[in-house]
Amino acid sequence: MDVDERLDSPNRASRGGGDRVTEETRNRESVTYVCAVCAHEWREHSHKGRRGTRPNVRLECTLPKCACVIPLASAKRTAVTEEIKDAAGWRYARTIEVRFEGVTPKVFAGDEVENPDGSKSFTVQPAVTNGTGAASKVQYLLSFEYFGGWGHKLVLWRLKVVNGRLKLANEAFKVGTAFTAPSGTQCGGSRSNPNTRWDTGDLRLVNAFFDVDLGNVYAAHAVESDIGGGYLESSARWYEVDVANTLGNSMVERGIVGQSRLDLGWPVVATDSLGNLLMAVSGASGPDDVCLSAYGVDINTNTDAFGFAQVSAGEARYEWGVGEERWGDYNAISRDPADGTRMAMVNAIAKSDGAGSTFTFQQVVDVVAVI
Repeated sequence: MDVDERLDSPNRASRGGGDRVTEETRNRESVTYVCAVCAHEWREHSHKGRRGTRPNVRLECTLPKCACVIPLASAKRTAVTEEIKDAAGWRYARTIEVRFEGVTPKVFAGDEVENPDGSKSFTVQPAVTNGTGAASKVQYLLSFEYFGGWGHKLVLWRLKVVNGRLKLANEAFKVGTAFTAPSGTQCGGSRSNPNTRWDTGDLRLVNAFFDVDLGNVYAAHAVESDIGGGYLESSARWYEVDVANTLGNSMVERGIVGQSRLDLGWPVVATDSLGNLLMAVSGASGPDDVCLSAYGVDINTNTDAFGFAQVSAGEARYEWGVGEERWGDYNAISRDPADGTRMAMVNAIAKSDGAGSTFTFQQVVDVVAVI
């Protein structure tokens, strides 16, 4: 099972207070882990008796009968990225803890977990590994390097066993400038009314996926785009990294999935056993009166063309509380372990609670799982 730690962090124009860690952060930690097989999330709390003590956490999924008990190649190793918050509120990767079957565990820290240019990395996503020849001694990870509201580098990380020891390497690739996606609109709402907007995500990658047979690593995130029609959309940008033995020789392709006047958020990607790239993504539109819905996308990475379909339609405007609505984080996509041509997509829709429209609490969420 691959696990990664994701913490919410606001976009910030600069780090401000540098690398100074607050006393509260040193002595108390609350970490959210995500099972990369079934997408179940759980939170672990720990209190440190002294600075430097590692928290006690469980690295196995806590969901009963989780699919991760199936002996996939990705179940033979663990990669945990731990993010820390500095005095200015900027969260970055402090450590990457790795456990490979049959190899001494190792914690990478300091400049070992920085981007190639020496800047702080964050939300380094371990790739779920699928394929007929999955190598148990290699683990890829992806992250996006950005500061404030824009960025232009995709960072490929590789964990590899060299002479019986774990080695971590990375390379950055320029992929064109991406800007943080605007807040999304939804049925019965507009961008001018902040109480009806929803969070489409920032420039952090939502997931990563490694297709061993193709030798490619995939990821996606929400970005600002202008599809047309006089409306600035939040769209999904995907990446395909053709990994080379020498990381710097790897090739990166990218593309946009978007629809005019439709805001997309929290895209996750994976390939089926035939090599088709598929995406699960949330979407909604104020101008076209589309409630928060679940979508599936079939992407041709050679031509950038894509097939787009609404899997399950939302029913009403989502309103959890005053201000912009929190959404996403929980989308997931994975192969059926018994049949790699079948994909499981997990998403959510806004479901009507039967009451009239309010600005305090209006909708409930239905989880959508499609195979």
